[in-house]
Amino acid sequence: MSLQTLLDRYKNHYATIAGQHQPDDAAALAVGGEFYTVGALEYYVLKAHGLNESMHVVDVGCGTGRLAAQLARRGHPHYSGFDIMESAVSYARNLCRMPAWKFGVTDGLSVDVPTASADMACFFSVFTHITHEHTFLYLKEAGRLLKPGGLVIFTYLEFAVHSHWDAFAKAVNNFGTDAEPVVFLDRAGLTQFANRLDFEVLALVEGDKPTFPIEEELTLGPCVVMKDRGLLGQSIGILRKRPA
Repeated sequence: MSLQTLLDRYKNHYATIAGQHQPDDAAALAVGGEFYTVGALEYYVLKAHGLNESMHVVDVGCGTGRLAAQLARRGHPHYSGFDIMESAVSYARNLCRMPAWKFGVTDGLSVDVPTASADMACFFSVFTHITHEHTFLYLKEAGRLLKPGGLVIFTYLEFAVHSHWDAFAKAVNNFGTDAEPVVFLDRAGLTQFANRLDFEVLALVEGDKPTFPIEEELTLGPCVVMKDRGLLGQSIGILRKRPA
């Protein structure tokens, strides 16, 4: 499947939701709902892996600003967010109101960030909807824009996690329709990607277990209440760019 087909599906998905709901509700639903909770969990994942005020965070697939809103409320000074939907990027920019930040629209696999200028590159709920080839090329682009020692932090689905089967079963039920694809990755493949692109694998963490510290009580869905430690549902990968 071409990248353009994937982009067109996402744009149609967003446009449909935007036409059926008020702007704030559409902004949350377009990125899967749970706007505050998921954004907070994403922030705590970054913090657990060393985020501090000096770091430049590049958020690819920023959507309507779940993570960006969490960084903005804490006054984080260095952030760049990118998405394929201009309306989503505009919403995130207006929501955060951080004049020094950069928001941009991308329609391909390149990210408008200077080479070796970022400390963290994030891909939350991005690799779950694109082909393995696209994922590899996005990781290659992350390697370009990261400083030596910089981190890639991403989420993914894997068959080894029992709870991820529901996403696959839903995709099977919708197979042959125009539904958004669901893509799984395995740890051997991710390790191979990392080795080929001069990354070190720091962690591949199962998404159904609370693994990272959180500083507030958070509720995800109707049943999951988190205290002290959080989980995102999707598994989490942490890669570090090796020195040149």
